[in-house]
Amino acid sequence: MPGFNYGGHGDGTGWSSERGDGPAPGGGMQGNGGGHSGNNDSGSNSVSQQISAIQNDQKLKQKVVNMLIAARKMNPDAKMILGSIAPSGVMQVTIEGVTSTQARQLGLGGLVMGYNASGVIGAVGEIDTGHRLNASGASTPGSETSVDSFVNGQKPAEEWHAVAKDSWTGAGPVNTGLVNNAIKSVRIIKKGYVTGVLTPEEVMNKAEYKAMRQAFDSLPLAKQGEAVRQIVAAWSLAYQDFPVNLKKEMGRVTERIVDAINLALILNQTESRLSESQKNVDVANQIISDTVKAINDVNKKIAEKRNQQVSLTDLMNKKQKEVEDLKKIFKNHSYHRIRDAQREYDDARNKYALLASDINALQAQVSGLTARKQQAEQNKAAAEKAKADAAAKAAAEKAAAEAKAKAEAEKARKEAEEKANDEKAVLTKASEIIISVGDKAGEYLGDKYKVLSREIADNIKNFQGKTIRSYDEAMASVNKLMANPDLKINAADRDAIVNAWKAFDAEDMGNKFAALGKTFKAADYVMKANNVREKSIEGYQTGNWGPLMLEIESWVLSGIASAVALSFFSAIFGTFAMLGVFSTSLAGILAVILAGLVGALIDDNFVDKLNNEIIRPAY
Repeated sequence: MPGFNYGGHGDGTGWSSERGDGPAPGGGMQGNGGGHSGNNDSGSNSVSQQISAIQNDQKLKQKVVNMLIAARKMNPDAKMILGSIAPSGVMQVTIEGVTSTQARQLGLGGLVMGYNASGVIGAVGEIDTGHRLNASGASTPGSETSVDSFVNGQKPAEEWHAVAKDSWTGAGPVNTGLVNNAIKSVRIIKKGYVTGVLTPEEVMNKAEYKAMRQAFDSLPLAKQGEAVRQIVAAWSLAYQDFPVNLKKEMGRVTERIVDAINLALILNQTESRLSESQKNVDVANQIISDTVKAINDVNKKIAEKRNQQVSLTDLMNKKQKEVEDLKKIFKNHSYHRIRDAQREYDDARNKYALLASDINALQAQVSGLTARKQQAEQNKAAAEKAKADAAAKAAAEKAAAEAKAKAEAEKARKEAEEKANDEKAVLTKASEIIISVGDKAGEYLGDKYKVLSREIADNIKNFQGKTIRSYDEAMASVNKLMANPDLKINAADRDAIVNAWKAFDAEDMGNKFAALGKTFKAADYVMKANNVREKSIEGYQTGNWGPLMLEIESWVLSGIASAVALSFFSAIFGTFAMLGVFSTSLAGILAVILAGLVGALIDDNFVDKLNNEIIRPAY
């Protein structure tokens, strides 16, 4: 097509005729619980606008084409399947023929999950189109189409469907219950995150996962490969609306579960091969048994005929002697006794010859049966070897999977331990800073401030595993504090605070904090410290503390634990409050704002205590 060079044969996707008539995960008819056709749905105009915007985006179209070309450089047979499009504009993409690592290298984003379906590898991930939908629910093509058609802006024959976000949007699920329970399994992971990350073993012990596995195992082996692909596609779809930090935390768990499904498929395939090999062994044994019996029967007949030949030989010898004796006595060889003896001899000889012919025929049967028996024995040996090979492969696959799971579990345990130690270290440091501020500012603000600061410090120290309050909740407390008429900052003091913030060494602060833990990157925390400095200045200059609170919330949404976010923020503000460049009264105001902002992230009661017990008496 003009403008887009695919660098190879066809379009290489699951939507093209290259793939045949089989279903493709992530594209096609909606499953149960799905919405209606885009022509009748009330949000069809929004869906059409989103799809149109995506298909008219030249940069996006070139990106899809370039990804396909790059995939084909890794594997000439690589194929792309363009799937459902979320309201956020994220499009699900399956790349068949590459690993999850290669898919990430190609630019596939989101939670990239690999699969191995009957020896066919692939990966499912996302491409952010940048075109959001002002409606709920995902969109999915109602019929198969190609990348070529998609980038040319052509519509699928059955238009697009709007589908509820918890519904399956893949084409032709191999088993609706299987796919729906696959989605429910991921929802369990999300719910479980409230009380801590579920282990793969805990997820696989849930009823929804077991129902999915039961549906998977009950499928014919020929359909289990496609089932693996659809499970992974369903999980990828279910992850699209998860918070960034949840995707990051749960990625390893889901990959472990995908490994378990892949292993189940391998073991099912092996069991099928074992069963087939045993069947071949049984067939060979039956043939061997039947041929041995047949050979014995034929040999018995040969023995009987040879016994008959012995009797006939005796008779022939007897008659031959009788003829010779009679000829010596009677010169007339036509004498009837001679003729009778000769006739009996000839009859015996003819019967002997027939028996010899029968024996030859029976011996030929024995040769044929023996050859068949030998072939059956060879087949049996081959079947037994195939059975042994399949068993060995199954054992090796299982051992490798168990070793991988054990290694990953140990790696996850160590990382969790390091993370917990890091969190504990920064929480302890932050609480010490808050106590120091409280002791120093308490000389001016009074003992109640010292008590309050220690209460906040205790909360910080024990904040591991907890979650900071939402932006709206925190801002409600902050606004309540800032609205206190007794908390006033004059122009000179405000200038002093702003100048101090401008001089504040954010780089040094970020580096010192990152040095407290093995899992922290200094560059990340230097940038965050600088953002806190800039948005704190904005808060003092304009009275708008929203950007600062949004900054803290963004840390958590990006994957930083609430405990670390609270610690870092507390440490920055506490360190700033103790710079020693402020007057006593101004240092007291800074201490109050510190307690209010930090306390707002923990509990609303802290601001109430500041307003009612500390600000009025002090000012």
